[in-house]
Amino acid sequence: MTYDLSDTLSDGYEGMGPVISNILHAVTPLVAGRFVREQGQTQGISITDMLNGGARFIDFRIMYTRGPDRAIGEKDWYCLHGCESQKKARDAINPFGPWMDAHPQELVVLWASRHGNTGACGTDQYPDTTPQVRQAFFKQVQEVFGELLFNSTQRLNETSVLSLQKRNQRLVWLATDYVESTESSPLAVDAKSIDNQLVNSGHGRLDSTAGGPKRRDSSAQNRFLLMSMAAGVAKEAIEECAATSGVPNMTFCPKKVIDMAYVEGAADLDVDFPNAIYLDAMDLGGLIRTGTAP
Repeated sequence: MTYDLSDTLSDGYEGMGPVISNILHAVTPLVAGRFVREQGQTQGISITDMLNGGARFIDFRIMYTRGPDRAIGEKDWYCLHGCESQKKARDAINPFGPWMDAHPQELVVLWASRHGNTGACGTDQYPDTTPQVRQAFFKQVQEVFGELLFNSTQRLNETSVLSLQKRNQRLVWLATDYVESTESSPLAVDAKSIDNQLVNSGHGRLDSTAGGPKRRDSSAQNRFLLMSMAAGVAKEAIEECAATSGVPNMTFCPKKVIDMAYVEGAADLDVDFPNAIYLDAMDLGGLIRTGTAP
């Protein structure tokens, strides 16, 4: 949701205590807010454009905070990545329902957390909140998605895509702080089941960390294998990619990572894709920005 960031640092910012976080929340709109926002912005198109472009896994980061440009007043749930979003988290999920109604075969997975941590619970996950406050947001989630929410009394790894389509349970809500935030609801999946792989070496080869055996092992344990493609890769790999593709000043080469797994996987069962990848700089039509210019 970083396409919607304000110039206000969110309460509960990663690595800062509540006092410093509160001070910076009030100060950043006046001083350095734009700079902080630019460091945290990883996407530039709306959620509807992302869905139209093929995105089916959404890294949905949220925090209970005062609204942007407000030093006092009531708190609500906003999205965040350093700075907080301009619109509330409830408004951010509203477009999913109509889009999924218009695309009855599609499945979407949302992972709700504060900063991509699968294990932290309670106020370690969402500072300065109560279970009641967290549960109130999940009730909003249920109001938006209704029957679309996957019922986790069925194990996700044993449920076929066709079954999900027939039951119309096509929205998987992966919840951090699952027990308290959702009251262990069957309409959510515990985010502790995410096997979150961060690769930051060589070409970022999918087969080395998230290959066939790794995914089969995760599936047997009812885990969701996720790989970040936001990590850096070797400078030589970027230069080679830029030379062969004709795109100057590249900062990321998706072709190197994705094509390798696709081509090698055709002949080698030990090479495969994870359940999902997440990456920066998606653009209209499913394109990916590979440099600093549009």
